[in-house]
Amino acid sequence: MLKTRVISALIFVPVVLLATYFGGFVFAALMLAIALIGGYEFGKMLEANAYRLLPWIYYPVTVLLIVMAQLTPVNGGVTVAVAFLGFAAYLTLFIFGKIHIDEAADRKSVV
Repeated sequence: MLKTRVISALIFVPVVLLATYFGGFVFAALMLAIALIGGYEFGKMLEANAYRLLPWIYYPVTVLLIVMAQLTPVNGGVTVAVAFLGFAAYLTLFIFGKIHIDEAADRKSVV
């Protein structure tokens, strides 16, 4: 386990440092990749506990947040803040609301 972590660090520390150095779209692409991979792993952990991350919402919202953060000027942070509030609402309703997969399938109406 430690060997895997050391190898990962030897590979990814230079990648992160280079992306930070170049900044801009290179850094945003790295952050997008990390967020999507992290979301996938988080979804797998939720499924192990009979919960489900809705990938058709999570992945587009993640891409939207990264693109908006990249394209929004520094003084236009309101747009990014609104996007984060929307994402927080998604987490609250579908993740922390603990909607069980079986219960969600049995519901007759969509909220």
